[in-house]
Amino acid sequence: MRNTQQSTQFTYVHLDAALAVLMRWIEENRKESDLLNNIKEAHIRRVAGFVCEMGVAEEDAPLAELIAWLHDLAFYVSDDEENHVHNALEIVFDQGLIYDLIPAILPKNEIYKIIRKAIKHHGDLLVDRADMTEREWLHVCIVRDADKLDNLVHVKPGTSIEDLLRHKKGTDGKSLTEADLIHGVVSDEVYSTFMSGSTINYAIVKTACDWWVAWSAYAFDLLLPESKRLVRESRAIRSFMSRGEFSDPKTSTRFAAMIARMDGFLEEQD
Repeated sequence: MRNTQQSTQFTYVHLDAALAVLMRWIEENRKESDLLNNIKEAHIRRVAGFVCEMGVAEEDAPLAELIAWLHDLAFYVSDDEENHVHNALEIVFDQGLIYDLIPAILPKNEIYKIIRKAIKHHGDLLVDRADMTEREWLHVCIVRDADKLDNLVHVKPGTSIEDLLRHKKGTDGKSLTEADLIHGVVSDEVYSTFMSGSTINYAIVKTACDWWVAWSAYAFDLLLPESKRLVRESRAIRSFMSRGEFSDPKTSTRFAAMIARMDGFLEEQD
């Protein structure tokens, strides 16, 4: 990964010491919850793992991994999905956990700002980088991509069709099923948006096939070439998009075209 600032301007985060403090905090504060036990704790660990696979420069790697551990920290104490970013920032900064994680390091202000912005923006659909330094933007990119990599490489491919669709509604108001995917169609607007290389606004999603396409289109929002490489090597999206044996010939043709479009995107050199 290209480094945009001189490493001599940066002081290492002592990751092992910070993680030891963090694990003690988790054990002392965690609350049992189905959401945490079944999904989020494993997700946090996988995101940290993806950061380690992304080829982050040596001077940035410890901080990037620490941010990965912190980005969804609030789920250890709450199942509040909507406010989890605000709650994580409150724990890390307002409650002072950051001062135990990084107690005596210079330049502290730079590192604290990086961590704050990375947590704040890790789930944003659009991020305005105008007020960010190069290093702040780099760490926002790393954690956003690692978060998406878990979804693209692990969560969506590892979840059954029925489980993915059960909470989605069709135009008739009924829950979507595997049959809706197999016998369904891709809406024209969803198809054209995907083929343009763009992520898909859920407001235009109408069918089970549309959901399948929208989830696959997450990859178009990857910001770093290393992230694209990991998705490409995993072949996860190609496998995910090929799961349905579509009964409609037009749907089959469109999925084949979209798979080829995604393959081309993942091969592009930034």
